[in-house]
Amino acid sequence: MNKNSKQHLVWLEINLANIVENLKQFKQLAKPAQILPVVKSNAYGHGIVEVAKRIAREGIWGLGVFNTNEAIELARANITLPILILGPVPLLYNEVAKLFPYRSIRLVIYDRNQAKILSNFALKNRAKIKVHIKIDTGLNRLSVHWQDAVRFVKDISLMQGLELEGVYSHLSDAEGLDQSYTLKQLHRFKQVISELESCGVYIPLKHIAGSAAAMLLPESRYDLVRIGISLYGLWPSKETRLLMLSRVENLSHLLMDRKKQEQGVNNLLLGFLKPALQFKTRIVQIKKVPKGSPIGYGCNYWTKHSTKIAILPVGYAEGFDRGLSNCGEVLIKGKRASVVGNVCMNMTMVDITHIRNVRVGEEVVLIGKQGKEEITAEDLAEKIGTINYEIVTRLNWSLPRIYLEEKNN
Repeated sequence: MNKNSKQHLVWLEINLANIVENLKQFKQLAKPAQILPVVKSNAYGHGIVEVAKRIAREGIWGLGVFNTNEAIELARANITLPILILGPVPLLYNEVAKLFPYRSIRLVIYDRNQAKILSNFALKNRAKIKVHIKIDTGLNRLSVHWQDAVRFVKDISLMQGLELEGVYSHLSDAEGLDQSYTLKQLHRFKQVISELESCGVYIPLKHIAGSAAAMLLPESRYDLVRIGISLYGLWPSKETRLLMLSRVENLSHLLMDRKKQEQGVNNLLLGFLKPALQFKTRIVQIKKVPKGSPIGYGCNYWTKHSTKIAILPVGYAEGFDRGLSNCGEVLIKGKRASVVGNVCMNMTMVDITHIRNVRVGEEVVLIGKQGKEEITAEDLAEKIGTINYEIVTRLNWSLPRIYLEEKNN
């Protein structure tokens, strides 16, 4: 038990050493490309300032955020590395003017009118705004279409007040088993770059790879690699893990290798990514409930026998999803305890009848390891029909986060 957690009833433990180890894996994998870790959405729930400060010491190019608030928060935390705002910026004078004192902040361009307004802002303030142009190669999201990109980039490169530092795109399905659409997107991006260079327009930084593409497609790495979910030790998808495994193992041999099958295929890549987050709480009450009693709102769970129930002060407001009602599990004394009844806004009930010597104040793991057992963000995501990204980013941002530096496998 971490001594700093004793004052909390619900908290997160973030292992910064694991985040650094994950980063080093990608630095080795992607070189000579530089790394742009993405710390948007509170560093995927891990805590934007603390994570950014720690990885800023590891020789990265810069940091990716989503909005001006995140960018300014990092700049005010004395982070001097480039900070690329990946989302839209309100085109209001006061909003844009907030950015001028921070030379480290870069903006994304995706529209001519947007570019003209930013150019005028820069000229009025006698400043230069460094920009990256986002090209749509098939995601059909915020960006300029790849067929219009050459003319667009050339026009932007001539606008006063703007310094064209990069062009990039975003892949739609790099996590999937079928890489055909990803290869089509890569071809489109390469075509745009080639046409620009034939016109004499050379872009210092080109980037299209996220976590999955960086692992699976060397040709996608270009000058920068944007590492999001995998920085935090989480796999973009099961398919990504399988494809990555196929890079180091012959799958047909693997399927015939009984020893490796017994070890578990997932365990073969345990050393590559190390999850950094644990979600914990404490038991605040234990009660015996007689047979035939309802538990929680809606009376949709009735005890089948005399049952010992532990009350946990955590619910969907903290990020323990209501979809885990009657199907979720937690770890207590290294054993799994089932969620019974509906998860409440701030409380959850679990069945501890089978676990001996449980006391009020006992530490409970919602995500993470305890003893030989582990509950992952992927486990929770599978139960509620979502992805691990959502599980960690929806952990309440106001929850206390305790930062650890020791390595943890």
